[in-house]
Formats: sequence, C-alpha cells, structure tokens
Amino acid sequence: MSMNELLMNYIFWLGLCSLGVIFFEILWPAREQKIVRKWLWSDYIHLIFNGHIFGVLLYGISAYHILPYLDVFLAERGWKELLYFNAVEVWGWSLLVQSMIALVILDLVQWLVHNTLHRIDFLWDIHKVHHSVKDGEMDWIVSFRFSWIEPMIYKSAMYIPAMWFGFAPEALFFHAVFGTLIGHLNHANLTWDYGPLRYVFNSPRMHLYHHAYDAPAHGQNFGITLSCWDWIFGTHYLPDEPCPKIGFPGVEDLPNDFFGQLVWPLPQWVKGLSKGTRPLNSILGLLVLGGLYGASLPAKPKTPMFNEPMASSQPTVQSSVSWYASSPEDFVKAVSNFGTEAKAEGWEQSQYSISAKELASALAAPNLTILDVRSGDDYKERFAAGHIPSAQLVTRSDYSGGLIPGVSLSRDQLEHFLRSKGAQVGDEIIIMGDGGPEPYRLWWTLLQVGGVQARVLNGGLAAWKHIGEAMAEGLGQERKVGHLKLQSGVGENLMLKDLNERRVQYSDLQYLDTRSVDEFTGKKQHKKSTRAGRIPSAKSFVWTDAFKLINGSSTHDGIPVLKSVKELKALMKSNGIIWDQPLVTYCQSGTRSAAVYFALIQAGFKTEKLWNYDGSWAEYSRSSEEIETGEP
Repeated sequence: MSMNELLMNYIFWLGLCSLGVIFFEILWPAREQKIVRKWLWSDYIHLIFNGHIFGVLLYGISAYHILPYLDVFLAERGWKELLYFNAVEVWGWSLLVQSMIALVILDLVQWLVHNTLHRIDFLWDIHKVHHSVKDGEMDWIVSFRFSWIEPMIYKSAMYIPAMWFGFAPEALFFHAVFGTLIGHLNHANLTWDYGPLRYVFNSPRMHLYHHAYDAPAHGQNFGITLSCWDWIFGTHYLPDEPCPKIGFPGVEDLPNDFFGQLVWPLPQWVKGLSKGTRPLNSILGLLVLGGLYGASLPAKPKTPMFNEPMASSQPTVQSSVSWYASSPEDFVKAVSNFGTEAKAEGWEQSQYSISAKELASALAAPNLTILDVRSGDDYKERFAAGHIPSAQLVTRSDYSGGLIPGVSLSRDQLEHFLRSKGAQVGDEIIIMGDGGPEPYRLWWTLLQVGGVQARVLNGGLAAWKHIGEAMAEGLGQERKVGHLKLQSGVGENLMLKDLNERRVQYSDLQYLDTRSVDEFTGKKQHKKSTRAGRIPSAKSFVWTDAFKLINGSSTHDGIPVLKSVKELKALMKSNGIIWDQPLVTYCQSGTRSAAVYFALIQAGFKTEKLWNYDGSWAEYSRSSEEIETGEP
C-alpha cells in the first residue's frame, strides 16, 4: 500500500484514533470504571459493523440498486445538469478551503439531524440505541453504538448535497476522519472541555451531559464535532456540577447485546410485535444483516479481473483471444504493442489508434483509462447493457459546452473531467464508442486543447464483441480521482475569427462539409443552428463515407472501421479535395468532422494544413457571414 493510499484509508485512521483515545483514558480517566467491562464485546461488534462493514454495504446498495436507476431517471427528464451543479469547480475552491467549508456545513447538517432524532418519536426510537449507554459504560467505543438506520439518515442528508456541490472526495474523507476522532473523544472517559475552544469544538464533558438521564441536561448539546451550533441556537448545557446519571427513562427495557440493539427499532414501529428474547433478537439480527448484505451485491456473475457485473449476453469465461496480462512486465509489453495493427495497415498516425485485440491483451494494466463515449437519449441504458470492463461512461456534455453548442471546454475543465474519470499522469487513454463519431471528437478535443495523445479503439464496441471478450453491465466502477496535469494543446480549436484569419492567410483554403446531404444543401436545418446552408465553396463529404463495415452487412452486425489509405485518398479526389492543400473540416458542432479529420491524418494529410472547425455550423450560422444553399 502506498503512502497516499494509507492516508486515504479509513480503517488506518480508525485504528489510530482508537488507540490514541484509549491511551488518554488510561492516563487521565474521569470516572472509576473498568476498561474491560461487561458488554464490551457487543460494542466491538458495533465498531466493526458501523465503523466499516455497514459503510461498504451502503455503498453496494447505492452503487447497484439506487444510483443506476436514479441517474437514468434524472437523465430522462433532463435534470442532470441542474442536479450536478458542481459549485466547487465553478467557484474554484482549493482542497483546504473545501475541507474547512465541508467540516462546518456538514456538521451543521449533523446538528440539525441529531436535534430531529430527539424530537420525533419514531426517530427517537432509532436513536435510543445510542443512548442506551449506562453508568460505567461511557467510553470511546460507544461512539459506534447506534442503530444501522441512523447512518442512512445522516449520510443521505450530508453527502448527497455535498456531492451535488462538487466537494472533492478528499475533503469529505477529512470530515469523516476528523469527525471520528472527535466522536471518540466526546464519549471517552475524560473530563476535557478545551477551555475557550469549548465554544467551537464539542468536548467529552459537554457531550456527557447530552447523555444525562434527566432534564434539563437531557435533550441539550446536539453538536457532533462543533459545539458552536448549541451556543448559537441556545441548546447548550454545561453546568459546574458533575453529571449525576446517564441514560434515559426506560433505558432498562433496551437489550444489551448487539443483535438485540440491531433490531430494537423494528418492534417499536409494528404494534403487537414482541420485543423478543435474546435468541429471537439474534435470529432477527442475523436476518437484517443477511438482507442488507444480499441487497448490496449484484445479482450477475462478475467479469474477469474487474469484478463488475457480467453482461447477460456475454460468456462467463474469458475468451481464447486474450488472457489478460498478469505481471508488470506483461503489461509493459502489451502496451508497447498498441498501434501495431494500425501501422501494419499503413496508417500514418498509428500512435492514435488501437485494435480490440491490443486492448484486450492489456486490459488490466494499472495505467489504462478507458473512456466510453455515448450519445442519444438512451446512452446510459446502452452503456449499462454492455461495456468493456473498467470503462468509464462519457457524454458530450463532459467535454464540450458553452454559448455555442458543442464547443470544446477549456484546458482546466478538461483536466477536471479526466481526473474525475481516474486519469493519472502517464496513463494510456483509450477512447471508444458504439458506432457514432463522438470518440473522434473527444480524441480531437483532448489533443488540441490539452495535448493528450489518446487512442481511439478501431471498430469500437462492435470490434470488442466480435473477438468474444467479456463485457460488463451497470454504470461502471467508480475510480479514485486522478492527478493528471494537462499541458498546452498541440493545435488550434478553430473558431470563426480563426477561420477568417486562415482565409486571409491561405487563398486556396478548402472546406469539407461532413454533414448529411440535406444539411449541406440547406434542405434540412439542424435544431441548434439559426440558418440552413453551407460555407461558400465547401465540398460535401458525409462522414460515414470514411468508414466501412466488416464482418457484417449492417450497423447491427458489422464493425465500422476506417477505410484504407488508398480508399480515403480516392474519395477525397472524387469529392474535389486537393491533397495537402489547406483544408478545414466542419459539421454542425465539430463532431462528425472530427471523425473525418482523424481519417485524413491517418491517410497522411499534413496536420499543419488541416483544421477542424470547433464552432462549425452552430457558430457560423449565427454569424452574418455569407452562406450558400442548394446544389453546388
């Protein structure tokens, strides 16, 4: 485990906090009570379950049974952009600022939730489990004695809004670790009150009164990490006299063991249901645990190497084509072979391409980031139905946007996007799709704006299916945020002002319109353009003509691959394009034209005389520039 992984490992910090606070309790105990006390074993199970296991269960339930359906629901209604606001990115907060703000805001949310747990009867039945601590039991470990229902309430109220606002995982992790430390201290057998800092941070002495058996102490001091909310809202209670007794009226009715406490709220909500005996509690507790664990698991078999749910239409065993590299040496060798097939086919820029077999041989390489670009209203459903294991779902809005529809994002925005997909320095970035031109647009954008020399999977998902490789279903595995740093782009993402400069610079400038014939002639107007027509003197070349289907006769069973260099050059000539004379490709928003741009450089067209018009017809149609319509 690396140092970074260790520092982001909650179990490491949980153990460190626990040992530290135990040491404090031994040196400076506030009350005479046994360190190894009765029912301590039950609290250790709470520690293991609530401190670690249940977090994993919640993640599994969310990842496999909630988030996929929620994402589709939001996307279908066009609410994605509204709900994924990402204010943190917009406001440009540093990680330190994010951590401090998250600490304050999330603690206020916790204070509100905690206050509510005490004031609503059925929620109080849940919270009673935590308040079942009696005299002689108040120590660090009881901070984890709470019902499994509580974190579902707390974490939903805290982390869903935090993710919506775009807080970095590291900031939320800091809040969790710091909160764990303060929680340990608050329940520890200590008398600390932190002096003047008592008005900022919750303390063992202040929190002890929260657990008081009788009023007025009971029902005060709701602060979790920070005490300031209690002082601000008048719910503080910190007298000079010692707390006489802890618990609450009726605490004697609560079970003392883990299993009994696990199911405690359930009988309170169902009239006539027996509270049960210890054996019955144990049985019910095991059923609850089993149900939660079962709900957290995907129902399908897992893909090799990546533990993703297997797509039902795919074999459950590895194909005979690849065996996945199993050592660092194998990975290095497999990655070094990328582009070999493209070079053998005579492509001039083979560093931008990869075959399905080449990708399969290196699929589990640690320095591999696969971006699956989909389009259409059902893009998530198609991805969920089947994708290359470990691939990350990408849509056009992830890398383009602005006042002109479809224009490339800035370098900083692209850097944030790639990091969110787990991209690290030195990664091989593979871009693929399921038949559309979108992979080429993303490839071109990353190259021009960010200087990223990504590779496009020739044939896309169809090629992967053809060689019989395993496929995963669902919305993909979450990756740790990467640390990729983009450099300057290698070219220009042409806009109208740049296009006009090229017109002045090159009197023989050519234009290649890669839209449909109806868009080219002006018979059809795209909904995101303001005028129909074309750039004057432009030649028509429908983008799909740069590709051919192999191993099939239709887009349903064929594999769309680039035509040969000879075929592409012949097509350009037949369409009136003079080879290596300055050329601008365009379409509606630079996507279809990016695919043709890719094809042209693979055929050997000089890159210094070739540009893809980023703004394309979306921008040009909004200008006062001259246009043409009808047949040329």
